[in-house]
Amino acid sequence: MIRKHHILLLKFLSVASLFSTMLIFLVSYHGIKDGIHSLMLFWSLYVVCIPGAHGKILIGVPCGRFFNIVPSTEPYIWSFMVVLNILSFIFRPEIYQTILPTQLLYLIITTPYPCWATFATAFPGTFYRSLVGVHHYKARHAIIRLLLIIGGIIAFLFFTHKELITLLHTVAHHIG
Repeated sequence: MIRKHHILLLKFLSVASLFSTMLIFLVSYHGIKDGIHSLMLFWSLYVVCIPGAHGKILIGVPCGRFFNIVPSTEPYIWSFMVVLNILSFIFRPEIYQTILPTQLLYLIITTPYPCWATFATAFPGTFYRSLVGVHHYKARHAIIRLLLIIGGIIAFLFFTHKELITLLHTVAHHIG
């Protein structure tokens, strides 16, 4: 019989293998320092622009296994990624040019209007569970959070589609 902890373990293994595969790919092309940095910036695109439970599987599952407590990872991961982007943008802006997703992140950061609306729409979906409180989180809150996540993803696509099309057009010209 498949239990909840088996499903969590499978989710963790799939996310960890995807993360490891990306790390190996980026390290092989860009070296260890730039590869890790690019991977963290790639993850930060997902964290700051797409609402969701960031790090709940990759960080929460091992913590739950070893410490019998699953932390609320959203505030810590989100804060870390914002600081990482600020420091990267100030001291190493060329690192954003390593892969396509980080190039999109750079375009989002350098285009305040309308792209920064992506950050504002991702914030409520990411922090909803933390703001409501885990003990008060019921089925109706799950529906509200799901609607916030869907709205945040739609807003991400709406506010960044021009930059993404421009970026893909530029990449297509370099290939062809």
